[in-house]
Amino acid sequence: MNYLRLLAAFFALSVCFSCKTKEDISPFVENPDINFENALIKLNIDDVQDGNLLKANAEKITTLNIQNFNISNLEGIEAFTNVVSLDFSNNQLKSIKISKNTKIEFFVCSNSLDISKNTILEWFSRQNPNYLYV
Repeated sequence: MNYLRLLAAFFALSVCFSCKTKEDISPFVENPDINFENALIKLNIDDVQDGNLLKANAEKITTLNIQNFNISNLEGIEAFTNVVSLDFSNNQLKSIKISKNTKIEFFVCSNSLDISKNTILEWFSRQNPNYLYV
């Protein structure tokens, strides 16, 4: 009988752990754009050019100014969950996913973006009139 309880407990735990994704468990977030990573290294947020960013380092940042770095992919920006001020103008971006960056209050870009989930946004600037924003 104890064997069955132990087996049931093991099964329940394995189901719980299998629900977590690699992104939930890993202390890193992928950062595939070399220019984005170089910008983070220059700002002392990252220290190794390896395509990864330590989530703990990103979570410490409240202001991120990464303008004019020729960035084309901001994958990894979602790790900056405490960023309040974000300026990524004058880069090569076509899209950005900032739905997890809900604390942004000050936002400068040159792109068309969905900012509807950023409910405390106080200031938004779009520098390229050829783009539309939602």
